[in-house]
Amino acid sequence: MKNISLNKILILTIQSLVIIFIILGLGYNYNKKIPQKYFITYETEITGKTKIYLGTIDRLLIKLDLIGKGSISHTLSFITDRMEKSGYSIKTKPEYIGNIIVSESKVRFDATNKDNLNKDVETIITEINKALRLEIKDMLDLYYLYATEFLNEEIQYTLSQLDKLSTFSRDIEEQGLGNSTVQERYFLSEFVNKVFSSNSQGLSANELLDVFNTFNITKNLENISYLREIYLNADTEDNIDLRRMKRLTNELESVDIISGKYFVDVVNQKPPMKHTLLACLILGIFISLTYIYLYLLNAKKPILKRIKALRNLG
Repeated sequence: MKNISLNKILILTIQSLVIIFIILGLGYNYNKKIPQKYFITYETEITGKTKIYLGTIDRLLIKLDLIGKGSISHTLSFITDRMEKSGYSIKTKPEYIGNIIVSESKVRFDATNKDNLNKDVETIITEINKALRLEIKDMLDLYYLYATEFLNEEIQYTLSQLDKLSTFSRDIEEQGLGNSTVQERYFLSEFVNKVFSSNSQGLSANELLDVFNTFNITKNLENISYLREIYLNADTEDNIDLRRMKRLTNELESVDIISGKYFVDVVNQKPPMKHTLLACLILGIFISLTYIYLYLLNAKKPILKRIKALRNLG
């Protein structure tokens, strides 16, 4: 180690400092080039108007036997499940806004600019509402289609039962049971309207006979034809629950599903300059010490060779 002079130590020190300053410079330039990036969290809530609409629709779906009686929050649960998906489907947003994460109570997103956060949040919530309204409409349109198909099946089933009852016409006419009265027609019409509006599953032959017996209608076959005519002219559009469901679906197209409340946090994700420089300083010192160690290790090899050579001579 004698051959490592003071001058060489000075050179090693200068070289180590150069390594440290080069790494510090690289770290400084790297930090400068990193764009600002903020992670924003904004508190939101499902609007009270939406909850009222969806609660009413749930009750209609239960009444129409489209969902179970215990599914009172069915459509609301559907919306909360679709919220995260709505964040990824947003297309109309500023270029400096990145990923958007939506939950029942928060909207979170990253952005490289925070100068217009209030306006940006308003834009994001508007787009989320558009996406959620589309999801709701698609779901309710499908339920409406199912309901109309079910009701049409019920009408056709009831008509088939009426056709079976009409086979008794000759026997009834032969018995000379007379003509129906205006009062019987009134009761019959009122009963059918009530049954159809309450979404019955269709009337069986026995059920129809019970109706006729109740109003003394078995005495007149004309009422079977009259009842059949009512069902032939029945339309699913006449169902009050379906009409309400259609109206609520249309009204929901202008309802805001979620609304903004306040900013929770704005976090700058770009590392501070001092943290970057500190990390570079530690890295520079480590590299410098490694360089010095390798230099000393190489400088020691000639000495070991000389010692080995002397031993061989001896």
